[in-house]
Amino acid sequence: MNKTEQLISQNALQTRIFGRKLGENLGPGDVVAITGPLGVGKTVFAQGIGDSFGIDYDITSPTFTIMNEHSGSLDLYHLDLYRLNSSDEFAWLGLEEVLNGMGVSVIEWGERAGKELPERTFRVKIEFIDKDQRSITVSRDGNK
Repeated sequence: MNKTEQLISQNALQTRIFGRKLGENLGPGDVVAITGPLGVGKTVFAQGIGDSFGIDYDITSPTFTIMNEHSGSLDLYHLDLYRLNSSDEFAWLGLEEVLNGMGVSVIEWGERAGKELPERTFRVKIEFIDKDQRSITVSRDGNK
């Protein structure tokens, strides 16, 4: 993957396919931080990543539980930080173990983790273009 890639999604299926393509390039310990407004497709993108790991059921957002773990060819730790108010709360939860584990961490509302995310984080920013279309920008922190 280039350092930054911008894609245009025409619909939810295409957003999911873009997630799957990113997932095919992820390995143990990778982190994906997804940002964007409510309803933009963060969970759909996470479902695509799950598809790439052979997870054959729809992943739902863990808004009230903060994290769900899904088993596949790689474990997927799916976090939703919507209910957090600060990066201090993220640090207080003690999720470093998950972020440094043998699976892949996918974090919705990743901006709420602040500087607590590791250098190897993929940043995915999803924005509305219109009712159906989305702009998806994927960038990589650090080196890989």
